[in-house]
Amino acid sequence: MGTFLVYILKSSVCLALFYLFYRLLLSKETFHRFNRLTLLGIMILSFLLPFIEVTMQKMPEMTQPFLLLEEAMETVEVKRLDVLTETPKHFPWSALVFVVYASGILFFLLRHAWSMGRMLCLLRTCRKEEKEDGITLCIHQAKVAPFSWMKLMAISEEDLEKHSEAILAHERAHIRNHHSWDLLLAQACVFLQWFNPAAWLLKKELQTIHEYEADEDVICNGMEASIYQLSMIEKAVGTRLFTIANSFNHGLLNKRITMMNKERSRRWACLKYLFVLPLSALAVVAFAQPPIDELKYSFLNDKGLPTTVEMKRKGHFTSSMKDSILVVVNEKVKGYGEEALSSIPGEQIESILTVHSNDAVAEYGDKAKHGAIKITTKEEDEEPASVKEKLIFQVAEEMPEFPGGMEECMKFIKQNTLYPIEAYRKGIHGRVLVSGVISDKGDIESPRIYRSVDPLLDAEALRVIQSMPKWKPGKQRGKPVNVMFMFPVAFNL
Repeated sequence: MGTFLVYILKSSVCLALFYLFYRLLLSKETFHRFNRLTLLGIMILSFLLPFIEVTMQKMPEMTQPFLLLEEAMETVEVKRLDVLTETPKHFPWSALVFVVYASGILFFLLRHAWSMGRMLCLLRTCRKEEKEDGITLCIHQAKVAPFSWMKLMAISEEDLEKHSEAILAHERAHIRNHHSWDLLLAQACVFLQWFNPAAWLLKKELQTIHEYEADEDVICNGMEASIYQLSMIEKAVGTRLFTIANSFNHGLLNKRITMMNKERSRRWACLKYLFVLPLSALAVVAFAQPPIDELKYSFLNDKGLPTTVEMKRKGHFTSSMKDSILVVVNEKVKGYGEEALSSIPGEQIESILTVHSNDAVAEYGDKAKHGAIKITTKEEDEEPASVKEKLIFQVAEEMPEFPGGMEECMKFIKQNTLYPIEAYRKGIHGRVLVSGVISDKGDIESPRIYRSVDPLLDAEALRVIQSMPKWKPGKQRGKPVNVMFMFPVAFNL
């Protein structure tokens, strides 16, 4: 979710940058076809550029805002197998922002659907005439400005009588140039970037270019410019209030007439379009990422299985920082990095916790500014497993009871299960079954995977079960006993 929001923000920056480029350099040129293709191209390009990943050793200053934003969304990724990790709880700002963003998309989708519904209702009530070029002429009685959509051309009876030649030629030009498809793309861009003024302005610029292109097409097909312009003015300032009711854009009319009478741009002005290349390169550099450094430590857990702690962080580790991770053993500072870790026998490690830099500094001071690894070892006088073997019941007269009952037990599992990041990204899901023994003291002992889904999910399921509070032990003939129990841990995408 955080990654998607960062992507949307990057694409919005691209849209704003390209809009300024178009507005300052190209909007006044008479290359209408090129301008149209440029507007369509920069809309598509704005959504593609954020996908280009470039790694730079030395990061320029302009990349810092995006790096900080990405770090806020997902600062540190921790991949672990069968270890405990510390995950601080924060207010879900990214989820809140996503809900607002999705709500905006839904609102504008509904508004667009309502507008399309009104248009279809109008077209349904029209008198239709099939033309030789495959265009359907829809003649209606409503006071609605002429418009075209795909192969449909709508015009009122009044306009058909007074201004039919100019209007029909203009709308035919829209259809012939497939402007409806352009508007669909622009509308999709607005849906995804509804919060970005640049998206709305680009759509407006595209609609203006459509009018320029249609006007040019009408004049190139034989209609005299002065007659065509006079017809446009008569339609706009006629004696009836038709244009007021339909909010006719007089400013656009003035721009269209000015553009028709404007001297054609010189060929060298086409070189301005090449500026899109350095702008694209600038955007790619702005979104560049520093190299990803990895810290990976391996141990043997109490079952003799490899246990790995892998930390990834973008651009924050120097060559020496791997050896700057503070190592704390049984709440005592052991040292730093691999040197301190190598001195701890793997078979003595009971649990491992990785602590993020901010939390580590708060607990241990500046010496933990690069983070910390907290290790708990087994007690030296721990009894051998053979001594601890006890009678285990599959079913007892009084079964063990979780504080508050089984409903609270399932709630505890659901609330304390953290979906592993890597498993979520890969779409791994399912239900892990964990078997364990609820001892005569109420503790969870010897948890193991009864039915596996994936090592990542299995590890998290084990962690959740191990973190359970004490149970009310089961009883046989009134005495507490050890009872085998099965725990389901569901991971749903």
